[in-house]
Amino acid sequence: MLKFLSIKTWDATYTLCYVIFQRHTRGLTVLDVHSPHGKMHGIRDFFLHLFTITVGLLIALGLEGCVERAHHRHLVREAEASLRTEIQNNANAIPLALTELHKQQESLHHDVEVLKYIAQNHNAPADSSMEINFRVHGLTDVA
Repeated sequence: MLKFLSIKTWDATYTLCYVIFQRHTRGLTVLDVHSPHGKMHGIRDFFLHLFTITVGLLIALGLEGCVERAHHRHLVREAEASLRTEIQNNANAIPLALTELHKQQESLHHDVEVLKYIAQNHNAPADSSMEINFRVHGLTDVA
């Protein structure tokens, strides 16, 4: 976010601008843009000073872009490491979850057999029981 704090005019041609570039993640960075200290003697001097300021600002913005790129590359490396860890943890958890799932399927199959027997004979078998349970196994998530 750019904020102009003050603009002062000297001899109707000189201005002094203070530009503050606020960064929410890194605190406050101050960029000062100053007008020339002497009088300008024509349009050539004006464009020379304008060019000098423009090149300086472009250099500053380019350096800031390089810093941001390095920061983003660091974030990408962290995200990739987190995803690798998540994938490994999930891969290790899947065999246990499959074992539990097969146990639940066997239990449900037994319960269905008991219910079929009850529906045909109108009484429960003497030596059987029913177990109703349900478990949910989740996988880890870094997001």
